[in-house]
Amino acid sequence: MFVDSNEVLTIEAGVTIYFHKGSRMYIAGSLIANGTIESPIIFRGDRLDYWLGDLKYDQLPDQWDGIWFLSSSTGSELNYCNIRNTKIGIQIGVLGEEGHSELTIRNCKIDNHSYAGIFAINSKLKAENCVISNAGTYTVALAAGGIYRFLHCTVSNYFSHMPRTEPGFVFTNNVTFENQLFENDLHLYIGNSIIYGSLSDEIGIGISTGPLLEYHFENCLLRQDNGFCEIDNIGMFNNVIISQDPKFISTENYHFNFELDTLSPAKDKGSIVIGNIVPFDILQNSRILDAGPDIGAYERIEK
Repeated sequence: MFVDSNEVLTIEAGVTIYFHKGSRMYIAGSLIANGTIESPIIFRGDRLDYWLGDLKYDQLPDQWDGIWFLSSSTGSELNYCNIRNTKIGIQIGVLGEEGHSELTIRNCKIDNHSYAGIFAINSKLKAENCVISNAGTYTVALAAGGIYRFLHCTVSNYFSHMPRTEPGFVFTNNVTFENQLFENDLHLYIGNSIIYGSLSDEIGIGISTGPLLEYHFENCLLRQDNGFCEIDNIGMFNNVIISQDPKFISTENYHFNFELDTLSPAKDKGSIVIGNIVPFDILQNSRILDAGPDIGAYERIEK
Protein backbone atom coordinates (compact mmCIF):
# COMPACT_ATOMS: atom_id res chain seq x y z
CA MET A 1 0.00 0.00 0.00
CA PHE A 2 1.42 3.38 -1.03
CA VAL A 3 0.49 6.89 0.14
CA ASP A 4 1.84 9.40 -2.38
CA SER A 5 3.81 12.52 -1.46
CA ASN A 6 0.83 14.83 -2.07
CA GLU A 7 -1.63 12.75 -0.06
CA VAL A 8 -2.73 12.39 3.57
CA LEU A 9 -4.18 9.09 4.71
CA THR A 10 -6.40 9.42 7.79
CA ILE A 11 -7.33 6.30 9.75
CA GLU A 12 -10.15 6.54 12.27
CA ALA A 13 -10.20 5.18 15.81
CA GLY A 14 -11.12 1.52 16.14
CA VAL A 15 -9.94 0.47 12.67
CA THR A 16 -7.96 -2.77 12.24
CA ILE A 17 -5.83 -3.16 9.09
CA TYR A 18 -4.76 -6.69 8.12
CA PHE A 19 -1.59 -7.24 6.09
CA HIS A 20 -0.73 -10.38 4.14
CA LYS A 21 2.69 -12.04 4.43
CA GLY A 22 5.35 -9.90 2.73
CA SER A 23 3.18 -6.79 2.42
CA ARG A 24 4.10 -3.30 3.63
CA MET A 25 2.61 0.19 3.91
CA TYR A 26 4.77 2.93 2.32
CA ILE A 27 4.20 6.56 3.33
CA ALA A 28 5.67 9.21 1.03
CA GLY A 29 3.07 11.77 2.15
CA SER A 30 1.46 11.78 5.59
CA LEU A 31 -0.31 9.25 7.79
CA ILE A 32 -2.66 10.47 10.50
CA ALA A 33 -3.82 7.59 12.70
CA ASN A 34 -5.56 8.83 15.83
CA GLY A 35 -6.92 6.01 17.93
CA THR A 36 -8.16 6.27 21.50
CA ILE A 37 -7.53 4.24 24.61
CA GLU A 38 -10.96 2.63 24.17
CA SER A 39 -10.64 2.21 20.38
CA PRO A 40 -6.99 1.82 19.32
CA ILE A 41 -5.94 1.42 15.70
CA ILE A 42 -4.39 -1.99 15.04
CA PHE A 43 -1.91 -2.90 12.29
CA ARG A 44 -1.42 -6.66 12.19
CA GLY A 45 -1.03 -9.77 10.03
CA ASP A 46 -4.03 -11.45 8.42
CA ARG A 47 -3.52 -14.97 9.81
CA LEU A 48 -6.27 -15.71 12.34
CA ASP A 49 -5.55 -19.42 12.78
CA TYR A 50 -3.23 -21.35 15.10
CA TRP A 51 0.32 -22.49 14.41
CA LEU A 52 0.90 -24.66 17.50
CA GLY A 53 -1.68 -25.81 20.01
CA ASP A 54 -3.35 -22.72 21.42
CA LEU A 55 -0.68 -20.34 20.03
CA LYS A 56 -1.96 -18.11 17.24
CA TYR A 57 -0.07 -16.80 14.23
CA ASP A 58 -0.87 -13.40 15.73
CA GLN A 59 1.78 -14.23 18.35
CA LEU A 60 4.54 -14.86 15.76
CA PRO A 61 6.83 -12.14 14.35
CA ASP A 62 7.46 -11.59 10.62
CA GLN A 63 3.80 -11.92 9.63
CA TRP A 64 4.14 -8.78 7.44
CA ASP A 65 6.86 -6.23 6.66
CA GLY A 66 5.71 -3.10 8.56
CA ILE A 67 5.17 0.63 7.90
CA TRP A 68 7.88 2.57 6.05
CA PHE A 69 7.91 6.37 6.17
CA LEU A 70 9.98 7.48 3.17
CA SER A 71 12.31 10.50 3.19
CA SER A 72 9.65 12.83 1.74
CA SER A 73 7.15 11.96 4.49
CA THR A 74 6.38 14.79 6.93
CA GLY A 75 3.67 15.58 9.46
CA SER A 76 2.71 11.98 10.23
CA GLU A 77 1.18 11.24 13.63
CA LEU A 78 0.30 7.96 15.32
CA ASN A 79 -1.69 7.96 18.55
CA TYR A 80 -2.99 4.88 20.34
CA CYS A 81 -1.83 2.56 17.59
CA ASN A 82 -0.81 -1.07 18.01
CA ILE A 83 1.73 -2.28 15.44
CA ARG A 84 2.67 -5.90 15.92
CA ASN A 85 4.24 -9.04 14.47
CA THR A 86 6.19 -7.48 11.59
CA LYS A 87 9.70 -7.63 10.19
CA ILE A 88 10.30 -3.93 11.02
CA GLY A 89 7.43 -2.29 12.87
CA ILE A 90 8.23 1.30 11.85
CA GLN A 91 10.99 2.20 9.39
CA ILE A 92 11.75 5.90 8.92
CA GLY A 93 13.93 7.42 6.22
CA VAL A 94 15.92 6.05 3.29
CA LEU A 95 19.69 5.62 3.32
CA GLY A 96 21.46 8.19 1.12
CA GLU A 97 18.40 10.32 0.41
CA GLU A 98 18.21 13.98 1.42
CA GLY A 99 15.58 15.29 3.81
CA HIS A 100 14.38 14.23 7.22
CA SER A 101 11.31 12.03 7.41
CA GLU A 102 9.22 13.38 10.31
CA LEU A 103 7.04 11.29 12.63
CA THR A 104 5.38 11.73 16.02
CA ILE A 105 4.11 8.70 17.95
CA ARG A 106 2.18 8.82 21.21
CA ASN A 107 0.60 6.10 23.34
CA CYS A 108 1.62 3.41 20.85
CA LYS A 109 2.56 -0.24 21.35
CA ILE A 110 5.08 -1.64 18.86
CA ASP A 111 5.66 -5.29 19.69
CA ASN A 112 7.08 -8.61 18.48
CA HIS A 113 9.18 -8.01 15.35
CA SER A 114 11.69 -10.31 13.70
CA TYR A 115 14.28 -7.55 13.02
CA ALA A 116 13.42 -4.19 14.64
CA GLY A 117 10.61 -2.36 16.36
CA ILE A 118 11.77 1.06 15.11
CA PHE A 119 14.54 1.52 12.53
CA ALA A 120 15.24 5.19 11.75
CA ILE A 121 17.73 6.61 9.25
CA ASN A 122 18.66 10.31 9.59
CA SER A 123 15.10 11.19 10.57
CA LYS A 124 13.10 13.28 13.03
CA LEU A 125 11.16 11.22 15.56
CA LYS A 126 9.25 12.19 18.71
CA ALA A 127 7.94 9.38 20.91
CA GLU A 128 5.88 9.81 24.09
CA ASN A 129 4.20 7.18 26.27
CA CYS A 130 5.18 4.37 23.91
CA VAL A 131 5.99 0.72 24.60
CA ILE A 132 8.48 -0.68 22.07
CA SER A 133 9.22 -4.30 22.79
CA ASN A 134 10.55 -7.69 21.69
CA ALA A 135 12.52 -7.69 18.44
CA GLY A 136 14.97 -10.21 17.02
CA THR A 137 17.82 -7.73 16.50
CA TYR A 138 17.06 -4.14 17.56
CA THR A 139 14.19 -2.86 19.64
CA VAL A 140 15.14 0.64 18.46
CA ALA A 141 17.91 1.50 15.97
CA LEU A 142 18.76 5.12 15.11
CA ALA A 143 21.29 5.15 12.29
CA ALA A 144 23.26 7.65 10.20
CA GLY A 145 22.20 10.70 12.20
CA GLY A 146 18.87 12.38 12.89
CA ILE A 147 16.96 14.18 15.64
CA TYR A 148 15.18 12.02 18.22
CA ARG A 149 13.28 12.57 21.47
CA PHE A 150 11.82 9.84 23.71
CA LEU A 151 9.77 10.83 26.77
CA HIS A 152 8.21 8.31 29.17
CA CYS A 153 8.85 5.32 26.90
CA THR A 154 9.40 1.68 27.84
CA VAL A 155 11.87 -0.05 25.51
CA SER A 156 12.06 -3.70 26.54
CA ASN A 157 13.34 -6.77 24.77
CA TYR A 158 12.77 -10.36 25.89
CA PHE A 159 12.56 -11.80 22.37
CA SER A 160 12.69 -15.59 22.47
CA HIS A 161 11.94 -16.84 18.96
CA MET A 162 15.68 -16.87 18.11
CA PRO A 163 18.95 -16.03 19.91
CA ARG A 164 19.60 -12.29 20.20
CA THR A 165 23.14 -10.87 20.31
CA GLU A 166 22.82 -7.12 19.54
CA PRO A 167 21.93 -4.45 22.13
CA GLY A 168 18.27 -3.56 21.99
CA PHE A 169 18.73 0.22 21.72
CA VAL A 170 21.46 1.44 19.36
CA PHE A 171 22.26 4.85 17.94
CA THR A 172 25.02 6.09 15.65
CA ASN A 173 25.91 9.08 13.51
CA ASN A 174 27.21 6.83 10.74
CA VAL A 175 26.54 3.61 8.91
CA THR A 176 28.42 1.76 6.17
CA PHE A 177 26.40 -0.01 3.49
CA GLU A 178 27.90 -1.72 0.44
CA ASN A 179 31.29 -0.12 1.19
CA GLN A 180 29.81 3.39 1.25
CA LEU A 181 29.85 5.54 4.40
CA PHE A 182 26.75 7.54 5.30
CA GLU A 183 27.10 9.97 8.20
CA ASN A 184 25.17 12.92 9.64
CA ASP A 185 24.82 14.77 12.93
CA LEU A 186 22.77 12.91 15.54
CA HIS A 187 20.90 14.55 18.43
CA LEU A 188 19.16 12.28 20.94
CA TYR A 189 17.30 13.07 24.16
CA ILE A 190 15.70 10.39 26.34
CA GLY A 191 13.83 11.36 29.49
CA ASN A 192 11.97 9.34 32.16
CA SER A 193 12.31 6.16 30.09
CA ILE A 194 13.24 2.51 30.61
CA ILE A 195 15.61 0.59 28.32
CA TYR A 196 15.89 -2.98 29.57
CA GLY A 197 15.95 -6.57 28.37
CA SER A 198 17.45 -10.02 28.61
CA LEU A 199 21.00 -9.09 27.52
CA SER A 200 23.63 -7.76 29.90
CA ASP A 201 24.13 -4.62 27.77
CA GLU A 202 21.07 -3.20 26.02
CA ILE A 203 22.58 0.04 24.69
CA GLY A 204 25.00 0.35 21.78
CA ILE A 205 26.67 3.60 20.68
CA GLY A 206 28.46 4.02 17.34
CA ILE A 207 30.58 7.14 16.88
CA SER A 208 32.19 8.69 13.82
CA THR A 209 34.58 11.55 14.54
CA GLY A 210 33.24 13.68 11.66
CA PRO A 211 29.60 14.63 12.42
CA LEU A 212 28.21 15.48 15.84
CA LEU A 213 26.89 12.86 18.22
CA GLU A 214 24.97 14.56 21.05
CA TYR A 215 22.91 12.46 23.44
CA HIS A 216 21.50 12.87 26.91
CA PHE A 217 19.73 10.41 29.20
CA GLU A 218 17.79 12.00 32.07
CA ASN A 219 16.02 10.13 34.89
CA CYS A 220 16.14 6.83 33.01
CA LEU A 221 16.54 3.19 34.00
CA LEU A 222 19.03 1.46 31.70
CA ARG A 223 20.43 -2.05 31.50
CA GLN A 224 24.16 -1.79 30.92
CA ASP A 225 25.85 -4.29 33.24
CA ASN A 226 29.31 -3.47 31.89
CA GLY A 227 28.79 0.27 32.15
CA PHE A 228 29.66 2.89 29.56
CA CYS A 229 33.07 3.83 28.19
CA GLU A 230 34.44 6.92 29.92
CA ILE A 231 34.93 8.62 26.58
CA ASP A 232 31.21 8.35 25.93
CA ASN A 233 29.53 9.18 29.22
CA ILE A 234 30.89 12.53 30.41
CA GLY A 235 27.89 14.79 30.98
CA MET A 236 25.60 12.49 29.02
CA PHE A 237 23.71 10.95 31.95
CA ASN A 238 21.71 12.66 34.70
CA ASN A 239 19.96 10.78 37.54
CA VAL A 240 20.23 7.48 35.70
CA ILE A 241 19.62 4.07 37.32
CA ILE A 242 21.96 1.42 35.88
CA SER A 243 21.08 -2.29 35.67
CA GLN A 244 18.44 -2.49 38.39
CA ASP A 245 15.62 -4.83 37.43
CA PRO A 246 12.58 -2.61 36.72
CA LYS A 247 10.34 -5.42 37.99
CA PHE A 248 7.83 -5.57 35.17
CA ILE A 249 4.61 -7.42 35.99
CA SER A 250 5.52 -10.23 33.56
CA THR A 251 8.28 -11.01 31.08
CA GLU A 252 7.01 -14.56 30.50
CA ASN A 253 6.83 -15.52 26.84
CA TYR A 254 3.41 -14.77 25.28
CA HIS A 255 2.29 -13.16 28.57
CA PHE A 256 4.25 -9.91 28.55
CA ASN A 257 3.11 -7.07 30.77
CA PHE A 258 5.50 -4.13 31.07
CA GLU A 259 3.59 -2.31 33.77
CA LEU A 260 5.56 -1.86 36.99
CA ASP A 261 5.34 -4.05 40.08
CA THR A 262 4.87 -2.35 43.43
CA LEU A 263 8.58 -2.87 44.28
CA SER A 264 9.92 -1.38 41.06
CA PRO A 265 12.96 0.93 41.46
CA ALA A 266 11.44 3.07 38.68
CA LYS A 267 8.60 4.23 40.93
CA ASP A 268 8.58 8.00 41.61
CA LYS A 269 12.10 8.40 40.13
CA GLY A 270 11.16 10.45 37.07
CA SER A 271 11.76 14.15 36.55
CA ILE A 272 8.68 16.22 37.43
CA VAL A 273 9.61 18.63 34.62
CA ILE A 274 9.32 15.81 32.08
CA GLY A 275 6.26 14.45 33.87
CA ASN A 276 4.51 17.78 33.38
CA ILE A 277 5.16 17.56 29.63
CA VAL A 278 3.46 14.13 29.53
CA PRO A 279 1.18 14.28 32.61
CA PHE A 280 -0.85 11.14 31.82
CA ASP A 281 0.53 7.65 31.18
CA ILE A 282 -0.39 5.29 28.35
CA LEU A 283 -3.43 4.14 30.37
CA GLN A 284 -4.46 7.77 31.06
CA ASN A 285 -3.43 7.59 34.72
CA SER A 286 -2.06 10.84 36.13
CA ARG A 287 1.64 10.65 36.89
CA ILE A 288 1.92 13.99 38.72
CA LEU A 289 -0.33 13.41 41.76
CA ASP A 290 2.03 11.35 43.96
CA ALA A 291 5.66 11.66 45.09
CA GLY A 292 6.94 11.79 41.51
CA PRO A 293 6.42 10.40 38.01
CA ASP A 294 7.32 6.77 37.50
CA ILE A 295 9.94 6.06 34.84
CA GLY A 296 8.56 4.48 31.68
CA ALA A 297 5.23 4.49 29.88
CA TYR A 298 3.22 3.20 32.87
CA GLU A 299 2.45 4.94 36.15
CA ARG A 300 2.05 2.46 39.01
CA ILE A 301 -1.30 3.04 40.73
CA GLU A 302 -1.44 1.34 44.12
CA LYS A 303 -4.79 -0.15 45.10
